[in-house]
Amino acid sequence: MKFEMEHIGKIHSSSIELDGITLIAGDNSSGKTTIAKALYGALSPVSNFYERVMDSRLDSIGKFAGDWFSNAIVSHTIVERNAGMVTNRRFRQSFINLMFHTNESFDNNFRFTEKYLRTFVQNSFSNYKNTDFITSDETSRAISAMNEAWQRSDEAYASMIFAQELNNQFRNQIKTFDYSGVSKLRIDNFSIQISDKGIEKIVLPEPIDILQGGSVVYFAALREFSNESPFTANTNLTELIKKSSMLDSPDLVYEEFIANKEMIQEFRGIIEDIIRGHFKETDIGLQFVENDYPNKQIAMENTASGILPFAIIDRLIENGTLSRNSVLIIDEPEMNLHPEWQIAFGKLLVSLAEKLAIKSLLISHSPYFIRAIEKTLSQNNSVKSAFYLMSPKDKLYTAENVTDKVGQIYEHLYKPLEEL
Repeated sequence: MKFEMEHIGKIHSSSIELDGITLIAGDNSSGKTTIAKALYGALSPVSNFYERVMDSRLDSIGKFAGDWFSNAIVSHTIVERNAGMVTNRRFRQSFINLMFHTNESFDNNFRFTEKYLRTFVQNSFSNYKNTDFITSDETSRAISAMNEAWQRSDEAYASMIFAQELNNQFRNQIKTFDYSGVSKLRIDNFSIQISDKGIEKIVLPEPIDILQGGSVVYFAALREFSNESPFTANTNLTELIKKSSMLDSPDLVYEEFIANKEMIQEFRGIIEDIIRGHFKETDIGLQFVENDYPNKQIAMENTASGILPFAIIDRLIENGTLSRNSVLIIDEPEMNLHPEWQIAFGKLLVSLAEKLAIKSLLISHSPYFIRAIEKTLSQNNSVKSAFYLMSPKDKLYTAENVTDKVGQIYEHLYKPLEEL
């Protein structure tokens, strides 16, 4: 997977190879986190793209249908105004739920019909068996808007979905300051062009299989873990960490159960050997159990901060989020880790790449961690790797590929110590 950027934040232009382990080092405020956020913002909607497009499409249809019914009620009688507002929300959900379960929803050209709208109201709301009070003009306008939403292209909804995700990461500041041209994000044959007005063009491959069934996970700025509010970084991690174990899924077949159980046990064994304990799901959330005190459960917020990244990996493997071909983005994985555990965590990430084909983008300042990654990779020819060092370019930065000269990263990191 190749990830390219042009004029995104402090990045002038960069081309990042993401296949196995990719590590980026450099000064503070040189655009490393910008790369991580841009990759997550571009990939996150891809993991469930068609589902998100359909959800957006149905949201539009439900809104038009609900507004049509609510406005008709309000115009019919002022007394029912408040009831109409409540009914609007209920109408939307009921309409969407039943839309695909009747042959009367659409005509032969797969367009909504006035007959279905009126029949739906009569069948769903006992107070409105007679819909004569709803004019044909009102209904025609609603039908037109609903059909427009239903037939709108995936690309149109994609513009909104990607804009929302990128804005969530960059707060409307994704483009390089004072740059009037078009900023670009590109992942293989998928690309996004961004002008001053927002997303200008999206090129989507068909089908969208960039992640090949995997997901994308981004965690950074890990400060404190509690089961009520696990994370403070602007990522999807809080939602993902709460997912149930994939072994509890009602859709799991026997072969998947055996394979997943063995995988969970293997990685859990690796993690337990490092942190000398294991994690346990309880009625009050995730708890930590030390090997020396097997009958005691420790709240996650009371455990050593260095345990947190291992807890996250353990949980995401168990609930199936970190599945084969997933992309894992970690900003400063060494945070809160003693050098010994930095080395162990680096080895764990290489093992994920080897056994689950998980691609990791790692942003690091730690020579211990970087050396652990480099050394472990040198002993494992099956995992590809790439190392980058942020370099100045036209008052901005670019990611320079230093895979064949990793020593430049260490020289850069040690330079401040030499100047003391």
